[in-house]
Amino acid sequence: MFLSVRHESYPNLDTLVVNGATLGDLSGTNLFGENVQHKHLSLVNLSTNSISAFDSATFKALTVVEYFYLNDNSLLRVGKDPFRFSYGHYFDCAAKRLSISTPKLITHVHSNDAVYVPLMDQNQNFNFRWNKRLRVLDISNIFSPSVPLDERPNMISEMFSVSSNEFIDLQEIILRSNSLTSIVPETFCKLPSLIRLHLTNNKLTSFAFNDGCLPNLKVLDLSENQLVSIPIRLWDGLPVLNTIDISSNPLRCDCSLAPFIERLSKTSSSSLNQGRTTCAAPASRKDRVVFEITDFDCSSHHRLLVFALVVLFLSAAFMLARAYLGRIRFTHLPFIAGYSKLGENEATAGPQFV
Repeated sequence: MFLSVRHESYPNLDTLVVNGATLGDLSGTNLFGENVQHKHLSLVNLSTNSISAFDSATFKALTVVEYFYLNDNSLLRVGKDPFRFSYGHYFDCAAKRLSISTPKLITHVHSNDAVYVPLMDQNQNFNFRWNKRLRVLDISNIFSPSVPLDERPNMISEMFSVSSNEFIDLQEIILRSNSLTSIVPETFCKLPSLIRLHLTNNKLTSFAFNDGCLPNLKVLDLSENQLVSIPIRLWDGLPVLNTIDISSNPLRCDCSLAPFIERLSKTSSSSLNQGRTTCAAPASRKDRVVFEITDFDCSSHHRLLVFALVVLFLSAAFMLARAYLGRIRFTHLPFIAGYSKLGENEATAGPQFV
C-alpha cells in the first residue's frame, strides 16, 4: 500500500489518511520504501490501523510532517527515537556547505534546493538532520490491552526523554485514554515549546514533572482521572499555565485542595468544565461544584490542629517532669537488700515450733 505512495508519483502530496487497515509490526524499515522522502507531506493520519510496533526507521520518510495522528492502535513495542523522521544529510547548495565524514555517498544536486544525501553504510557515523516541524502529535489510546499498566508510563517517556530530536516546534501532545497510572517526571523535559497537553481519561493520581520542564505549557487537561487533590506546586512549577481542566475527578474538597482552588480563583487563569468539577468527599460536600464552595472551613481545622499540638506538647512536658521528679525521690531512698541492716550482734531468730 505505502510503497506505491512515492514522491515521484505524488510530488505535491501534503495529506495522507489511512484508517481501518491491519498494519501490525512496522519496525525495522521505512514504511514508504528505502530512500523515499515526502517533501510536502505535512499531515499524516494512521489511526485505527492495529499498528503493534514502530521505531526510528518506520516514519523516516516524513521529513516535514507537522500533524501526526497515531491514535487508536495496538502498540506492543516501540523502538528508540521513533519520531526521528529523517535518515541522512542535507546539502545546502546556496551556502555551499556539506559536512560529511564518509566517502560512500550518492548525491543528487538540483539548483539551489536542499538535497538529500543517503547513507550507504549503516556503520558510518552520521549526524542526522531532524524534522523540527512537528507541531501536533496524537498518541491517544495507542496501546494494546495486553501491555501492563506499569510499563506504559516508561514507554511514553522514552519516546521523548531519550530522543535526539529537539522537538523545537512540538506544541501539542494528545495522550487520552491510555490508562496511564503515572507520568515519569522527565517525560516532557525535552519539549520546550509544548503549549497544550491532553491527559484526559487516564488513571492518574498525580501529575509529576521536574522543575524547569514545561516552561511554556499553557493548557493542561487532567479531566477524567483519579485525582483526589492537586498541590499548589502545579501553579508554581508551570509559570505560564492559564487553562486547566480537572473535571470528573474524585476530588476531596478539604483544606488540602483549598490553596489550589483559591489560587485559581484569584488569577486570570480559567478552569474548563467547572460544572463537572465536583466533590467526591467528604460526604457533607459530595456532588457540590468545587468552585461554588466559598469556605473550606480551614480556620477551624487550623485551630483544631494547633489545639492538638498544644495538648501533645503539654502531655509530653508533664510526663518528662513526672519522670524527673520520680528519679529525684528514688535517689534519696536508703538501699536495703535482704537483711544487711541488721545489727551484727543481733542473733537471727530461729524457727519456732509449737
